[in-house]
Amino acid sequence: MTTETKKKPDDNYGKIIKAASEEFAEKGYEGARVDEIARRARVNKATLYYHVGDKAALYESALLKIFKDMEAELSDNVDNAVTPDKKLKTLVTTIAKNIMSSQFFAPTMLREIASGGQNLPKDVFLAMSRIVAILHSILDKGEKEGVFVKPNILVTHLMIIGALNFCAMKKLVIQQGESSGALTGDPFINESWETVGEYVAETLINGLKVRKQV
Repeated sequence: MTTETKKKPDDNYGKIIKAASEEFAEKGYEGARVDEIARRARVNKATLYYHVGDKAALYESALLKIFKDMEAELSDNVDNAVTPDKKLKTLVTTIAKNIMSSQFFAPTMLREIASGGQNLPKDVFLAMSRIVAILHSILDKGEKEGVFVKPNILVTHLMIIGALNFCAMKKLVIQQGESSGALTGDPFINESWETVGEYVAETLINGLKVRKQV
C-alpha cells in the first residue's frame, strides 16, 4: 500500500469535517443536508457514511474537533502560566483564538443556546465540562492564594464565552449596529482575536481581583 493510499482516509475525514462545519454554520442542524456536505467535501455519500456517519454523527464530530483542539491547547498553555491571573488570561486568550478563528463555532453555539442545546450530543457536553473544569481549577487556585474573590464558576464561564461569541459574530453585529446606530464606528469590533481576548481577560481579572483594604 502506498503512502498516498494510506493518507486517503485521513484526508477524506478532514475534508468531510470541514465541509460539515461549513454547512452547519450556514444552515444550522435542521437546515443542513448530508448531500450538500458530501458535495462540499467532494466525496460520495458512501465515503461520507463510512468515515463519519449520519448527520448527527457529522454534527458531533465537527463540534468535538473544536472542543478537543481547544482543550488540548488550553491544557498546555495554562500549565505553562505561573500565577492565577496569568493562567486566567491565558485561558481567555486561548479560547478567543479558537472561537474567533473558526467560522463554525460562534454561529453554531449561538443557535444551540437559542434552542436550549437540543442538538448537542452528550460527548460534546462532556468536552465543554472539561473546559469549565480548567477554569474552575484556575479560579479555585486564585481564591486560595488570595488573588481572586470567590467566583460563580458558571457565570464566569458564560461571561467569557458570551463575549467572545459576540465578537466572533462581528460581521452580523456590524450590520445590526449600523442599521440601528448602536455600534457604528466602534473600532473594537474590528480588532484581532489577540486584542479581544486580552481585553476580555483584563476586564474579567480586574473584576475578580481581591481589593486590598486601605
